[in-house]
Order: sequence, then structure tokens, then C-alpha cells
Amino acid sequence: MPFCGGGADRVTEIDRLLEQKPRLTADQAWDVIRQTSRKDLNLRLFLPTLQAATSGLTQSDPRRQLVDTLTRWDGINLLNYDGKTWQQPGSAILNVWLTSMLKRTVVAAVPMPFDKWYSASGYETTQDGPTGSLNISVGAKILYEAVQGDKSPIPQAVDLFAGKPQQEVVLAALEDTWETLSKRYGNNVSNWKTPAMALTFRANNFFGVPQAAVEETRHQAEYQNRGTENDMIVFSPTTSDRPVLAWDVVAPGQSGFIAPDGTVDKHYEDQLKMYENFGRKSLWLTKQDVEAHKESQEVLHVQR
Repeated sequence: MPFCGGGADRVTEIDRLLEQKPRLTADQAWDVIRQTSRKDLNLRLFLPTLQAATSGLTQSDPRRQLVDTLTRWDGINLLNYDGKTWQQPGSAILNVWLTSMLKRTVVAAVPMPFDKWYSASGYETTQDGPTGSLNISVGAKILYEAVQGDKSPIPQAVDLFAGKPQQEVVLAALEDTWETLSKRYGNNVSNWKTPAMALTFRANNFFGVPQAAVEETRHQAEYQNRGTENDMIVFSPTTSDRPVLAWDVVAPGQSGFIAPDGTVDKHYEDQLKMYENFGRKSLWLTKQDVEAHKESQEVLHVQR
């Protein structure tokens, strides 16, 4: 499995928000999760290249229409009311375009069988959604540096465009994109309803090892690129006399206990909606807080 460093990475979306406002309140810091977890990771990287390639086309050209659609988009994927499709087809456009671009450039330059490692656009997934957090694919990272040309800090020793003008390759991939998506959704881009990406809390862990029964799988219509647990700790908060404040959300819940009769614990899945709505719960750290919020108490007597 190849990995690649460089100027293209998901962390940049977080960095850009923090650079805009170096000092954040606890609520503002937590909101970074919401602002970044719905963000398309490739729009910022490739939109300038797409705009440059189509700037000379008429507005009626389908390839220009695709790029104009991306230009008007803020890169945030939001669900339609049907809970199954995105409000904007931007990620679908970038998925097909990147797939075609990678096939024409990076994949074509890498010998078999290693070429397949670089063909993924980063959007492909199973029906149940990704098995982990999403990042920019390795192939897309290499392509990003290639389209920068001399501006890339990484010397481009291989001509991934095989002697062709970059614009020609970009436009050809856009033509592929239009042919694919117009056959699927029609000729009016504004009417395209592309499938949303789901989030599944699987019965298998990230190693693929079963850790629960299949029927314990839980689904959420909207995939959020944030992991399945979020935590925040504030030291010496100015809003409280406590030395430390902390919050978390651990979906689906913090107890996996199931009684022999099939009854699940009350905290088995009580954080699903909290997670879906970007909520959080307080963690009680002092003896006073624990006493005030405890639901039950058991005392163990040790006989010596």
C-alpha cells in the first residue's frame, strides 16, 4: 500500500479554519468538526486547474457547465430532504473526472500490477460507506503535484501527461465526465440528484475482525468524515471555576452489553442522534460532579 506526502492532505481543511481565527472558544473549536466533516477534499485542489482549462469555452459547452457548477459550490455536502441524495452534484463530478484523469496520467505511467494502487479517486466506497476516515487518494496527491508543474515543490521528473498539453487531458477527462453523468442523470446539471454516502457502524472492527453480531450494525444516512468518537478537553477554562472541562461523543453508545434475554443496555445506542447532530456530552471529572450525576452506585467489599 503506497503512501504519499506533499501539499495535498485533509488536514489542510482544518488548518485553514484555524488560521482564520487563531483563538477559539470551546464551542467554536467543536464546530470545526462540523465544518470539516462534510467538506469535499478535492475541490480546493483541482478547481483552479479546471477553471483554467475551460476558461475559453462557451457557457453552453457541457464541460464548462460542469466546472461552473463546481465554481458555484462551497464544497460542503448536504443531504436532500429524501435523506438519500446530495443537494449538489459536485463530489460526483469530481469523482468521475478524477477517475478519468488518473487513468490517463498516473495509472498510465505506472507499470502493472502496481498501477491499480493509484487508480482510486478517493470517492469509491461500498454501499455501507467507507470503513474509516477519508483522505485524498494517493493517485490524486500525485496528480495535484503534476498539475502544479514548476510551481510544485516536488520536482516533476516524469511527464504524466505524456507530451500532451495539460489542458487537452483535463478537457478529455471532463468529456468523459459529461458522457458518464448525463447518461445517468440527464442533460440538466441543476437537476442531478447524486447518491449520498452513508455511514455504517459495522459489526467488524477496522481490522475486519467480528466484534458483534451482524444484526447490531447501525446506519446513518449521512457520512461524516470525523471518525466515530470525538473528544475535547479545556484546561483552566475562563467560563468555569473547575480546572478542567471535557466533552465527548461516542457513537453508537458507550455500553455494548446485551443481556441473555436480548435486552440491550440503556446506553447501548443513545449517542447516535447526538453524533449525527454534532452534539457532545459533558464528562464529569470531580467527585462533586460525579455524585450529582450518578445513576447508580455499587460498593464492593473485599474480604481479606
